[in-house]
Amino acid sequence: KARAEIVDELKAIGAADAHERARKVLRGLQFDPAKMERPVSSLSGGWRVRVSLARALFVAPDCLLLDEPTNHLDLEACLWLEQYMCDAFDGRTLVVVSHDRSFLNAVCTDVLAIQNKKLTAYAGDFATYECVRDEQAERQQKMFDEQQAKKKQMQKFVDKHLHKGSTSMFDDGNAKKAKEMMKKMDRMGAMGHDGKKWKLSYDGVQKELTAPDTEGGGFKFAFPDPGVVPGSSESVQLRDVRFTYGGDSASSASSSAALFHGLSFPIDCTTRLALVGKNGAGKSTLMKLVYGTLEPTRGNIFRSGRLRLSYVTQHHVDQLDLSATPLEYVLRIAGIERDVSSQSYEIEDEQNARRRLGRFGISGHLQTQTINLLSGGQRSRVAWAVATSNDPHIILLDEPTNHLDYDSVNALIDACNAFEGGLVFVSHDEHFVTSVENVNVLEVTGDGAPGATSYADDFESYKKKAIKALRKWIA
Repeated sequence: KARAEIVDELKAIGAADAHERARKVLRGLQFDPAKMERPVSSLSGGWRVRVSLARALFVAPDCLLLDEPTNHLDLEACLWLEQYMCDAFDGRTLVVVSHDRSFLNAVCTDVLAIQNKKLTAYAGDFATYECVRDEQAERQQKMFDEQQAKKKQMQKFVDKHLHKGSTSMFDDGNAKKAKEMMKKMDRMGAMGHDGKKWKLSYDGVQKELTAPDTEGGGFKFAFPDPGVVPGSSESVQLRDVRFTYGGDSASSASSSAALFHGLSFPIDCTTRLALVGKNGAGKSTLMKLVYGTLEPTRGNIFRSGRLRLSYVTQHHVDQLDLSATPLEYVLRIAGIERDVSSQSYEIEDEQNARRRLGRFGISGHLQTQTINLLSGGQRSRVAWAVATSNDPHIILLDEPTNHLDYDSVNALIDACNAFEGGLVFVSHDEHFVTSVENVNVLEVTGDGAPGATSYADDFESYKKKAIKALRKWIA
């Protein structure tokens, strides 16, 4: 190619400022300068996902497809991505699959809902879609109820007069009327594709008026009843906890070398605690300390001897045996627990296993088909059924809304609010955090500061701080 052509192509792709634009995108996704220069092979899975997202954003395509882009992002990265999509992709096409209500409301102008193998278009953001969908469902339910009441009344007339009229010498016309009514009943509720009354003259598709679809929103989650907590109300007590990866040494004895120190607080069956903070701040590490997977470098963590804890990690789904059915897997885990556990709770039989799976919406044929055929959300629910098989007093959840659709997130919220034990969870999902009742928000800073920063049941305060920090970070 001629030199002029090459220069023109370089200008067209913005080669002159490519490095600057790449760094801007990476910084928005919370990469610091050191992490930007590291080999991708040395990054964790979550950071590799961010690299893939950064590549897609950097190319700035005319049409971008994103599948759950916020799953591995902290709040700061989510906030940046929302703003970036609104600014940099103005005039471009974005198709996104997401359960993140805040993200959808920020970036979407239209919603395509897939339900019962049907695709329905709604104009507006996600909040508008919810409002219109609920209004349509309410209207359809009312029409269906009225139709069923009318059918019942007509059927009563048919039952009364049809056979009587067919055998009587003095037909008063009721039998004929009953036959006509039967034909009318068969046609009742016929609708066109637009939901209006079906007309043979111009409608190509006829469907029956039915009750509103409940697929996705029809199931409920239910954590098992923990029973009465024995002993002290403070089931877990963190006392001046300090943690440093690799342990303390002479060169790392200062508080600045610790992930956190001076951490003291109780967790009991009344606890509702949301752990928030940047990725890498130590939220999952703190959960592992509470559960007992890790031990503090200094200080101690007291746990009641009869306390039952459950920990649902981000990677529980990866540990499932995909060749087994959910029923087989739950029974197998129950058998393993019987052999190696000193706990005395009852071993599950098949009926009990089915009931446990049913609590999380895994019922019917889903219990007996292999796990590899289940969706990501269904696998998560199998993992929860397994993780909570000890009827825990306190449940620890690490990013529980990942891989769930919006209706499943709402079902999980209801289950958390109904649970009579303690809850500690890590989440960046604003809708989830603010919808679980009586939640205290604890920011894990991971900078060695004494304890952590607490915002008593106020996610909005944390969000405002995150926005302020984000502006400073990308400036």
